[in-house]
Formats: sequence, structure tokens, C-alpha cells
Amino acid sequence: MLPRTLLALIIPAALIGCDRPAPSTNPAVAPVVVAILTVHGRIESLPEKDNPASSLTIYHEDIPGWVRGDGTKGMRSMPMAFPVGANLNLEGFAIDDNVEFVIEQIPGDPIPYRVVRIRKLAADHKLDFTHKY
Repeated sequence: MLPRTLLALIIPAALIGCDRPAPSTNPAVAPVVVAILTVHGRIESLPEKDNPASSLTIYHEDIPGWVRGDGTKGMRSMPMAFPVGANLNLEGFAIDDNVEFVIEQIPGDPIPYRVVRIRKLAADHKLDFTHKY
């Protein structure tokens, strides 16, 4: 039998981790989306049809809701390569199209952000690439 003082130290230490769920190793468990962001920008390049790993490059406006690694928010306007969601159809889109697109941010996922929706804006839509951050 363990001495009472040793038990008094072991039991509270064991209970400290009880309120935290263990990370899931089940691939069926969906990752947690921390932000869904609607952004405007201009298409600079489209993914290569024969290369599913290629990205969609968009010069985007500032993204105030972008969650950075340190928990702060905001991203300056810039050209950026975006992975595309599995069901995103880019037929009919061309370089220099002004677009509104939706990004999902999923920290910890192998692809931590992706474009999941996109639509064309008017060709004369004024985009604002001035930095606010």
C-alpha cells in the first residue's frame, strides 16, 4: 500500500489532465474551422488542370478577420496562393477577374486555409489594396 502522502500527490496530479479531451486520432472527426472569411481580390493565376496540388493566386484586399498564429487578427493586402476546396469549380474564371471569395481557416489541418466559394464581381469593381495593418 502506498503511503497517504504519496497518494495525496498522485491523485491530484492525475486529475489535472482529466478535463482536457485527448486529441482525436480518428480521421472521421472534422477539424475545427476558426474563421470563415469573405474577401475581395483579383485573380493572378489559376490552378493547373493537370496538377491538383497547384494553387489559386489572388491579390486580395486586407483581411481584418484573418487569425494569425499568435491569435491576433488581420492580414495586409497581397498576392497570395490559396489551396482550393475539393468541390470548388473554377470554370469560367480567368486571370484579372475581380472576385469575391470565401476562405476557411482551419489551424492544425494539413491545409490550414482554403478557398471554398468564389464568384465574379463586376470588372469595374474598385478593389482597395491599401494597407490598414
